Amino acid sequence: MIKKQVMRPDVAEKLRNKKFELETVVKGTLKRYTKKANTVNFDNIDKNIIKEIVQKCIESRVDVYSKRVVRGSILINYFIRYIIKNQLEEGNDINIPNYIFDQSFIRQLFLGNKSKNCFVKYDDYEKFLINENMADKAFYNDPIFDDRHLGDSNIYSFGAKKYITNCQNHFILNFDSFLNKYLYGIAYQKYKNEKFLKDLVFVTRSFIHNWDNKKIIIK
Repeated sequence: MIKKQVMRPDVAEKLRNKKFELETVVKGTLKRYTKKANTVNFDNIDKNIIKEIVQKCIESRVDVYSKRVVRGSILINYFIRYIIKNQLEEGNDINIPNYIFDQSFIRQLFLGNKSKNCFVKYDDYEKFLINENMADKAFYNDPIFDDRHLGDSNIYSFGAKKYITNCQNHFILNFDSFLNKYLYGIAYQKYKNEKFLKDLVFVTRSFIHNWDNKKIIIK
């Protein structure tokens, strides 16, 4: 699992410019720019045309972004399955790359890595794309994914962060639920008639979670 990284002259330039530039972020609502006026007069007609253009711009960005997130989710699912399958066939322990939850990697899943501005490459991910013939998949090569909007880089940076946060929360909040069902499925096959079935599952969960000072009541 090798992550190739080259120098980022664009990042270095931004760091140098920060010493001389001051950036202010202003947050506001788009309601006044998108809500059309009900009264009909020439001024409102012109304003409504502009607001309609703004709405279409926003909708087009949201539409493409949503589709890219779906494509990224499918790719990361395929990629993890590919890694697990190969490692099992080679008789190795399962080892998921650390960069799976790296912001740069998630952005690549959304936007692809064909751009000249893509400075980070992942060897095993590149092999996955070639070995699984992703270039022939319709969902991967849809022309809509080649379209970019002016100033949309921040959208995907923020989206990658939110995607990583949601995945981590999903694992943390739902892991015990998945584990509980898995352990009950195994224990039920062999000990379905035993009274200690539930206690056996609970003790196993305690060891996995490193729960201390838990008293088991044998009925």
